[in-house]
Amino acid sequence: MLTISKEQYQKFEKDAWNSFVYRVVTFLREEMPKHVIIFDDAQLTNRIERSTKLAEAFGLLNEYDIVCFLMAGLLLGDEQFYKNPKYSPMRSILENVHIESDDKAEQILTVAVQQLV
Repeated sequence: MLTISKEQYQKFEKDAWNSFVYRVVTFLREEMPKHVIIFDDAQLTNRIERSTKLAEAFGLLNEYDIVCFLMAGLLLGDEQFYKNPKYSPMRSILENVHIESDDKAEQILTVAVQQLV
């Protein structure tokens, strides 16, 4: 049986987080340049960290769901869009325990895109 020490696990966790952040920063710089040009890499990393915690509070736990949540906030120009009465349907989606997390993520991103039209 393989045993992983606490230190090894923490290093793995840190490396996984850094890899996730790198991939998201790269993705956002390529796919949403107009929305992230105002951020340097440190600011964007902080935004990713905050948005990850917010997304997790709504049960959005995998990378895809977190990125959809982050993108919705960037598109709307409001990191805490779910608190804005203008976007109350999005809060209803996020708080609905009967909607699977992937569906929640896709629905809020769709609503965010529709707000731009």
